[in-house]
Amino acid sequence: MKTPLKDGLQRVMKENRTRFHMPGHKGRQDFFLPLEWDFTEIPGTDDLHDPNGIIQASQNQAARIYGAKDTYYLVNGSTGGLQAALLAALAPGDSVVVPRNAHQSIHYGIEFAGADPIYLMPLQEKSGLLAGPDPVLFRQTIEAKKPAAAVFTYPTYEGVCWDLQSLIAICREHGVISIVDEAHGAHFSFFPSLPQSAVEMGADLVVQSAHKMLPAPTQTALLHRGSDVVPEAWIREALRRTQTSSPSYLLLLGIEEALHWMSEQHDPEELPALEICREAIRALPGIELLEGKRQDPYKFLISALGRGLSGPDLVQALRASGVEPEWQQGDLVLLMGAPYQNRADWTVLAKALEALPIGDDLNGDSIKPWMIQEIPERVMTTLQARRAKRSFVPIEESIGEILAENLTPYPPGIPVILAGERMTKEIALYLSWLKEKKGRIIGGNDRISIVCE
Repeated sequence: MKTPLKDGLQRVMKENRTRFHMPGHKGRQDFFLPLEWDFTEIPGTDDLHDPNGIIQASQNQAARIYGAKDTYYLVNGSTGGLQAALLAALAPGDSVVVPRNAHQSIHYGIEFAGADPIYLMPLQEKSGLLAGPDPVLFRQTIEAKKPAAAVFTYPTYEGVCWDLQSLIAICREHGVISIVDEAHGAHFSFFPSLPQSAVEMGADLVVQSAHKMLPAPTQTALLHRGSDVVPEAWIREALRRTQTSSPSYLLLLGIEEALHWMSEQHDPEELPALEICREAIRALPGIELLEGKRQDPYKFLISALGRGLSGPDLVQALRASGVEPEWQQGDLVLLMGAPYQNRADWTVLAKALEALPIGDDLNGDSIKPWMIQEIPERVMTTLQARRAKRSFVPIEESIGEILAENLTPYPPGIPVILAGERMTKEIALYLSWLKEKKGRIIGGNDRISIVCE
């Protein structure tokens, strides 16, 4: 048997680019775990699905670190944790408030739970930067619809933090379960000067990716129970439904090792050094560093339109200089740092941006990472749409049709339109624009799947 996967990964490694993408360990091997550490459930190794030994002791330590009532290790990523949270919190027919910038795993989790979504558009702090729902509209929705739960995305993929605490307070006031997708915020609790974690804000259920910002292997995550609103037994039962019955001990060890490393680090110069890098980038002519009012400093959202570089051009230039970005959508490029990253990488990034060629200033209006202003009409449930007879048409011919499949730019995996919703001209134009900018759209890279009415 040939080994194309291994051979391909070795070719990528030999390119030796500076990693400004997940996972947060950045390819360093300070605590690499060999296969001799990989076990199954035998005497002495405990059982993730019924822990009462070493796994339980490790999870209890994690709960103390984050200030949670209980913490559960996840080996199916934040996807499995969010879907478990939704399954535990919702009964079939319950309604749940969801922001339209929610990750695809949340939409699927709602479908699995048989719940009814109530969608709210997120506010935009500026072009390209989404925040949370409007607090006034959120309160009105809660009081009018009386949902069982509400889901929040905090921080956003781009690192924008917003006033989540006010919305958690509204949930508590009305007996609504608060579920927070904090996939990109597992590092907040280790730095007092960074934005507060949703766990500290009193959210009921919080899911964090360990691999995105902590030095943990891909596919690792944490689910925190912040209150007794959702019983522990319900969480454990839901996790058995969303996680493998044979969890990898290498992944479990990776979570513990990452938390141990984060707990032992007390470098007072880490964040000041990061801010020096950000200041240097802000001062570069023709380069824009897009930032929220409250921003995770490890996320660099860059536009180089002022130097005549579109998003795809910027990615190409950065890769040529030895820097590998996380994501490009439209004319914006995201670079993800992490606490475990070699501090010299900050200098590499700043110098790579400084060395970018200077061309004619492009039209700044072409920054369109999120152009959708209205929620499309929902004609049927996602399950009904997926099971309906379907046909396939080009994007331009899908306007007015009911989608049979979600259309999801990836990364970050946030659907623009969902199965069962009617395609609008606005969304079709936006998706066409994304494709022109070399964006990848799951469910829509070639022809669009529509319901035959």
